[in-house]
Amino acid sequence: MAVAVTAPIVIPSLYIPPTIKDLLQSSRAYNLLPDDRDQPQVQKVHLQELASLFTRFNVQKIYGLHLIHGHFQIEENKIMLGTSLKSVRGY
Repeated sequence: MAVAVTAPIVIPSLYIPPTIKDLLQSSRAYNLLPDDRDQPQVQKVHLQELASLFTRFNVQKIYGLHLIHGHFQIEENKIMLGTSLKSVRGY
């Protein structure tokens, strides 16, 4: 029997705190995302097939789909910082 041993994958900010280098690399990667106005048109038949797969395997309340995109460009040597809102007031 053959056995292969590989080193674990260490993902910054998931297993270890991100470094400044990691954060700046993340900003550069974000700037490569397509703008939210430039999303491709998804054919209705594809969405229906995906919906069928989700319901067939009863995962429609567990998984979702998202077209990855950006909303703006992050300035050089800057990072984006966000937080989750517990509730929304005013509307």
